[in-house]
Amino acid sequence: MKDRIHKFEQNGTYILLDVNSGAVHVIDKMTYDLMDTFDGKNDDAVVAAWRGTYPEGEIREVLAELHELMDMEQLFAPDIDVPPTFRQHGLVKSLCLMIAQDCNLRCKYCFGDGGSYGQERAVMTPDVGRQAIDFLIEKSGPRKHCEVDFFGGEPLMNMKTVKAVTEYAHQREKETGKKFKLTLTTNGML
Repeated sequence: MKDRIHKFEQNGTYILLDVNSGAVHVIDKMTYDLMDTFDGKNDDAVVAAWRGTYPEGEIREVLAELHELMDMEQLFAPDIDVPPTFRQHGLVKSLCLMIAQDCNLRCKYCFGDGGSYGQERAVMTPDVGRQAIDFLIEKSGPRKHCEVDFFGGEPLMNMKTVKAVTEYAHQREKETGKKFKLTLTTNGML
């Protein structure tokens, strides 16, 4: 339990951090010292260890305050369940698919260099789009709701892939129980 508590001293100010609760306590020097021994269950050992340095009555007062913090789960707080988003291998909840690395407008001021992003203009094949849906299903773990944005350039320049991926996503919803939110980022000209 001691590894869940950290104490710091900065310019005469004593700080106690409970890692699991995130509670930060400003404490006095005596409490700071007692935390070297206190583990939440050993009051008599703390009194015995510090009796020669601090009066027993004051030690017991500090221990009572520490137990109050424990009761409020602000000291030696219980372990927390780490949400799935913080697992060693994260979950994927959304994809942005570059359906068309091209644009019908090719504006000179475009952040994507007229839709090409400084590369050769190209479009995604329907097969790669379907593989992306399968990847999202596999990597989303227990998540039920997933998102896919059709992006570009201008994704409507590759309507064949947009339609194929949309149909495939709806098919896979029925097979897997996943729910796909499909969005399209477009200039609206096509």
